[in-house]
Amino acid sequence: EHDSKDLRVFYNFDIFENAKTGEIKLGYRLVFQSFSETLNDQIIDEEVKEILKPILSIRGIKIPGLN
Repeated sequence: EHDSKDLRVFYNFDIFENAKTGEIKLGYRLVFQSFSETLNDQIIDEEVKEILKPILSIRGIKIPGLN
């Protein structure tokens, strides 16, 4: 679990399972908002990186396009 002071809303909006490969894809929406500062790409990227750390530590989990 990630404790973020700026993450206001998060939810799963899509689940797709490829029956041929057994691959499952999930789509999540994250909404960030701060009442104390203007959020920029760097702040959001750091938050997302922290949120993804435990997820990416699970064997077999990949996020296409993630650098």
